[in-house]
Amino acid sequence: METTEIKNDFKKRKIRQLFIGIPLLAAVFLIAFMSESETEMVSGISNLFLIIGAGVIIILGLIFSLINWRCPSCKTYLGKKFNPKFCSSCGVELR
Repeated sequence: METTEIKNDFKKRKIRQLFIGIPLLAAVFLIAFMSESETEMVSGISNLFLIIGAGVIIILGLIFSLINWRCPSCKTYLGKKFNPKFCSSCGVELR
């Protein structure tokens, strides 16, 4: 892969990571809010179903991140860094 292609692919991957982060944060806040709530029903929906749904969103988001957040060149997981300059595995420049 050419350097500009790698940088463009990394930029697309980073944007996807940002977009998946929004529903993940919403799900985390929903779980935190619902676990502190003492009511049994919220608009006719049980808290348990809301917590399970949010948990599923979190699990699917994490799976997506494990698939998406990889080096465009060597396909190695990029780790916890959100904006790495180089791949820690192959050393290719990402931005």
